[in-house]
Amino acid sequence: MEEPSYNFDFAAGRAALAQGNLELARHHFELLHARFPSSALARYALGDLLLWQNMEFDRAHELLTTALADPFRMDLPHWKRLGFEAQLLASHAWSLAVIGRPEELQYNLDLATELAGRKKPVQAEVHLRLATRCGRWSISPWLMSIGVRRGRSIRMGGRGAERRGS
Repeated sequence: MEEPSYNFDFAAGRAALAQGNLELARHHFELLHARFPSSALARYALGDLLLWQNMEFDRAHELLTTALADPFRMDLPHWKRLGFEAQLLASHAWSLAVIGRPEELQYNLDLATELAGRKKPVQAEVHLRLATRCGRWSISPWLMSIGVRRGRSIRMGGRGAERRGS
């Protein structure tokens, strides 16, 4: 029997994640990463899943950071059209929040919202990662909103948006 393909493990993992079956999603994304450890898509998928599972935050951050550093990710079919770049940036922002590096968060938030543009499915995916999933951060509602944590607020808007508060 032939081994499941790159696309199968990614699609099966995403379907399991959409159904809330995090264990099955992890099974597929771990297989994908084991078979293709240098793939930005495999690192993004596994890193994102680890955040959804609320575990291994440092590993998730490392996977997402290396996926962002991969210049060949843009060569993947449909990477930008399906919004994976915006989702990756939103997940990277989430990882920065949970590992306690909020000072680096704003750039990823701004770029993720900019890349999502008017594509509603991509906006929904980015928002899902930024809503109340950022650990101690609360970032909602979706457009031009403010997330509050310990007296600080972050404005989601264009580049150069500033952090306000104490």
